[in-house]
Amino acid sequence: PSIRGVSAPQQPPQSSRPRRRRPRYLAFLVTGALVGLVAAVVLIIGPARNVADPPRLFAYLAAMLTGLGSLLGGVVAVVVEGRRSR
Repeated sequence: PSIRGVSAPQQPPQSSRPRRRRPRYLAFLVTGALVGLVAAVVLIIGPARNVADPPRLFAYLAAMLTGLGSLLGGVVAVVVEGRRSR
């Protein structure tokens, strides 16, 4: 219906095919990195408390575990996408 010569916006036709949602890879990668960073903090606070150079060990653990966490987060995203596509 039009009011004063202005027509209502047309809605796009609805598709009968359901939309397939893909996982957001960046969210999985960042979450994995954050989990790795938390694991590095836990390792520094806990078992590695009495090492000679804690900041250097933390930097090493943080770099390694954030990379590993991101990798595992990416793997989880690919597995989730594979299960949804079936």
